[in-house]
Amino acid sequence: MASARWAASFSIDGQLLGTSWFNFTTRTAQCEGLTSRDGRVSQRFELDEDIESFGTHALHGDAWVVARLRRYTGPMERFALATFTNSTRANGASGPTLIRLGEGYSRIHDLGEETLAVPAGQFITRHIRIDVPGVDDFEVWAGGEDCLPVQLRSKNLRQTYVLVDVQGEWR
Repeated sequence: MASARWAASFSIDGQLLGTSWFNFTTRTAQCEGLTSRDGRVSQRFELDEDIESFGTHALHGDAWVVARLRRYTGPMERFALATFTNSTRANGASGPTLIRLGEGYSRIHDLGEETLAVPAGQFITRHIRIDVPGVDDFEVWAGGEDCLPVQLRSKNLRQTYVLVDVQGEWR
């Protein structure tokens, strides 16, 4: 696998929390960053198994869990939300650093297919609930070949995001 790179810079109320650069290969994860809490950060993880995913707190990242579910054939209790994340806070407001998530950190519930009406129209979606103890419980409705987020509801943040417009081809 070629390496995948991702960079993050987090601010809350105009205050910079940190900025980091992430690099992943099949079994290696790296982070180089500077955070207000920890100062200079340099992390490297070598795993014995493949890295499944990186939870970035981006709305679309949550919808892509549906894409991974489409390919998954094992028992749901073994389906992990992510191998790593950049923050264990519901709004992503820590770090950004590289945090290894252990097995059982979260539980995914596949609630099946639902037709959902939002301001952008009516869509056939896959509905999942993601329980992350001590962080958040949230629901995601994603649809189409590209697993576009149609709706997301966060219990802890008390927020709901809905798709209001689609430009281009819905796939």
